[in-house]
Amino acid sequence: MYYFVDSYRLLPNSLNDLGKAWGCKVQKGTFPYKFVNKDNLNYIGPTPMEYYEGEKPVYSDNWNMEDETLTYLNADIMVLYQVLEIFNDIFYTHHKISAITYVT
Repeated sequence: MYYFVDSYRLLPNSLNDLGKAWGCKVQKGTFPYKFVNKDNLNYIGPTPMEYYEGEKPVYSDNWNMEDETLTYLNADIMVLYQVLEIFNDIFYTHHKISAITYVT
């Protein structure tokens, strides 16, 4: 049986902030959320720079929505894994309780 556990209940910060604060090897990137719609899911073309907030990516004439989405989601999952692994190690060291075994 699998359980879905919301890490935000344990670590109430954005994943981006947690990844940076805890020095994760992989960091979340940026993604043009407002660019995505049902009509451009297969978009390949110039990087939609105007849709990025904060740090801008390197411009490309062959920006690929599918590739960028998968890259972004993979980084998101890796940062979450790293944050939870670090948190569990710290929690176990101090309390001898596994945050994975005993969820809130």
